[in-house]
Formats: sequence, structure tokens, C-alpha cells
Amino acid sequence: MRDGLAKKRQIKNPEVLAFYRDLPCEVCGARPPSDPCHLKSRGAGGDDTYDNVFAACRAHHVLQHAKGVRSFWRQFGARIQAQRAHKELPLLEAQWLED
Repeated sequence: MRDGLAKKRQIKNPEVLAFYRDLPCEVCGARPPSDPCHLKSRGAGGDDTYDNVFAACRAHHVLQHAKGVRSFWRQFGARIQAQRAHKELPLLEAQWLED
């Protein structure tokens, strides 16, 4: 606790991470294993939940970090959401990126 504020307890879920490792990249379709990518990073308070994690090949995971999440989302977000809808996966909670 800092300055009287309790830190939000993060949801850490190894099952979610294992699920996304076994999927192809949701950007380019590269075969697994994939990196489980957090839309909202753990450092920013993001959780290991199905609506915050997506599968990315190593190249797209590195690109996400290099470009920044907002720029990456502008370029690839529609493609990722379409892939998720097609596979009946939960859509990512990305409204905060569109501000």
C-alpha cells in the first residue's frame, strides 16, 4: 500500500497463457507456439484474462512493444478482432485504446 491506496490485485492465470501459446498468431497466422501478448500490460495493471491476452508470433510480439500498443492496435486491431470473432473467442477489451 502506498499513500493509503491499495494496489489492485492482478489476475494471474497460467491456463489462459497456455491456451494462447497453443494458438496460431492472431495477426499473421504463423503456427504455434505463440507468445501470449497482453493488450494492457501487466505493468499497467493488465490481467491474464481471455479479453486481455492474444496470441502473437515472436515477430508481432516484438513489433507490439516497438510500436507501442496504441499504434499496434490501430494497424492490427481490426484483423485480430475479426480472427477472434471467427474462432468464437472473446473480443479484446480495447475501448481504452481508442481514446
